[in-house]
Amino acid sequence: MTAPAPASARPAVIRRLPRAGLDGGALSVQAWLLLAAGTAGGLVFTGAYLAEGATRAGYQTLAQPISALSLGPG
Repeated sequence: MTAPAPASARPAVIRRLPRAGLDGGALSVQAWLLLAAGTAGGLVFTGAYLAEGATRAGYQTLAQPISALSLGPG
């Protein structure tokens, strides 16, 4: 049985985290724009249904789904 090599003789293990993309490369401008648009779209949707629910008479946020806002004259 051989003794393990001293710590100074072992090669250093360096782990590099990917910068952004799946292949380790940076994301393109188009990818960043799509990510920003997706984030903004979600925030706009949330703000719209919260505002609509707050102004709709008879709408109960905890009792009714968001799709109930599409019913009626509004």
